[in-house]
Amino acid sequence: MINENMIALKESCKTPEEAVIRAGELLLKNGNVTQNYIDAMVKSYKVNGAYIVIAPRFAMPHARPEEGVLKAGFSILTLKEGVEFGSAENDPVDLIIGLAANNSNEHVEVIQKITEIFSDNEKRETIFNAENKEEIMKLFKEEQ
Repeated sequence: MINENMIALKESCKTPEEAVIRAGELLLKNGNVTQNYIDAMVKSYKVNGAYIVIAPRFAMPHARPEEGVLKAGFSILTLKEGVEFGSAENDPVDLIIGLAANNSNEHVEVIQKITEIFSDNEKRETIFNAENKEEIMKLFKEEQ
């Protein structure tokens, strides 16, 4: 579901759209989605707003599977500086998880994997503060 190529740390994005695109590009490079899926992720954010900001500092952009998912997975993007997504409670966002799933079962499976990690305060902070991809990959290997 994730590998080192799907992680980018401490990047600079000035807008929510730029952050969503970057998270999508990580999925695209790994063969999880098409360019159309990234466009759909951005469109979904523009139409639906900050619903993708699901916790303080944390957004999970996604789109419908038929809009270009090739295989399930997720990307992890951390930002040098947080970006305002329009969520009064949870902005600024400095962690973006790009989500790709082919169907509702995969969607649930990917969400469960992410939830297992993010429900643990220590593991969540490790991701927010990671200096290298190996720190993050170690957390996901421990969960297998």
